[in-house]
Amino acid sequence: MEIELVEVQANEKMVLTNLIEKYLYEFSQWEKTDVNADGNYGYEYLDCYFEEENRYPYFIKVDGTLAGFVMISDYPEVPEEKTGYCLSE
Repeated sequence: MEIELVEVQANEKMVLTNLIEKYLYEFSQWEKTDVNADGNYGYEYLDCYFEEENRYPYFIKVDGTLAGFVMISDYPEVPEEKTGYCLSE
């Protein structure tokens, strides 16, 4: 089994959006969130991952097949001397 992280390209943003919607749906029962008027949960920081240098969206692929995603930033949740990156989603 080969597992790889592949950086999401701008032309793949809709694929990432679709995965994020499923992710947000799963968390909605604990976060007590609901869909907007368009029927989506929406991820307010999505555009930032394609516009800011310190955010990194990746697809997770297993044996070449899309299996998920990961969103990484360099906005650490703990003091910077302990870590340089944060797993955002």
